[in-house]
Amino acid sequence: MTDYEVRPAVKSDSAQIRDLINLVGINPTGLGWRRFLVAVKPLGEVIACGQVKPHGADILELASIAVHPDHRGRGIAREIIARLLARVAATVVSHVPRTQRTDVRKVRVQGAGRGRDASVFPAHRETFYGGESGAPHGRRLMGDEVGVESGL
Repeated sequence: MTDYEVRPAVKSDSAQIRDLINLVGINPTGLGWRRFLVAVKPLGEVIACGQVKPHGADILELASIAVHPDHRGRGIAREIIARLLARVAATVVSHVPRTQRTDVRKVRVQGAGRGRDASVFPAHRETFYGGESGAPHGRRLMGDEVGVESGL
């Protein structure tokens, strides 16, 4: 059993989100609380957060993934990332034309020197790029870091 709850942020979380982002040294721009999921202790202390930021009409960035240093190594960031990706997948998959879909089972996402096989994602999410980037402090993956394996 965990001693925290992961939930969508509410307006009263915004100052704690900003403080946590500053504490861990992430770029503090674009911190609209409505896009965040937060992990909170029973008394409301925000101990971790993450968001998906839109960049134009068709690009989304997994960003602002932060865990308070006292709570690292417990899988909190992994849980927030999984929930953010699930939220995006549920929204995005139905809006991608069939001709533009890519089988996610053959996609690898690479960052910080290691790649992850996307075959761990359910086949029904065939249009969604996912994976653990391993990118430090929410660094966005550049185009040359996302590759599609041969055979598509």
